[in-house]
Amino acid sequence: ENQMLELCGSRKKTSSLNSGDVFMLETPKSVMIWAGKDSVPEEYEQAERLAALLCPGRDVARVDETKEGEPFWEALGGKTEYNTMDNMDRPILQPRLFHVVFYPNRAVRARAFEIFDFEKKDLISDDVMLLDSGDEVYVWVGKEAEKDEIDSGLTMAKQFLDSDPTPRNADNSVIITIKEGKEPDAFISIFPDWEQTV
Repeated sequence: ENQMLELCGSRKKTSSLNSGDVFMLETPKSVMIWAGKDSVPEEYEQAERLAALLCPGRDVARVDETKEGEPFWEALGGKTEYNTMDNMDRPILQPRLFHVVFYPNRAVRARAFEIFDFEKKDLISDDVMLLDSGDEVYVWVGKEAEKDEIDSGLTMAKQFLDSDPTPRNADNSVIITIKEGKEPDAFISIFPDWEQTV
C-alpha cells in the first residue's frame, strides 16, 4: 500500500500537497520526497532523516514541485488540485516563543507560557519550548527533557495550530522537532542575539 506522510506525521492524500511543505511518499519499493517550491531546506533534511528511520534500505528520491513524473502521480492515484499559494499570500506573523511546563500529577498535564522579547538564554535545557516562526512551529527539546514533556510539547504544538485565528491548523502546517545543540540556521536566525556558526 502506498502512503504519503507530511513532516508532522499524519497521513495525507494528493489534495493535501502544499507548495510550502515537504511530503514523503512511501511505496512498497521506494520513498519519494516531494519538495514544494516554497519549502525550506530544513524540512527536506528532516524528511530524509525520517525516511532513513521509517523506511530503512529503500531507495530515496527527491521530487521537486513542477518536476513530478508520471510514477509520482500514479503512486498517488492521479494528479488533483492542491494548494500552490506562494509566500506573498501567507500571513505575516511575528515569531512567538512558549515554555511548555509539564504537570505530571494534575488533570491538565501541561501548559504553555509565552515568553516576550525572548533571547537564546530563555531556552531551558530540562524543558520543551515551542517556537512559532509564522511558517512552521518548532518543538525545541532540551537535552534533559523527559519523554512525557516531549510528548506534551508535540500535542500542544498541534493544539496551538488548531486554535490559531489564521487559516493555519495542524493538518496544513509543519511541525518540526529539533534537539538542543542541533538547531538549524532557520531556527537560530529567529533569535536576535544568537550568532550563527559558519
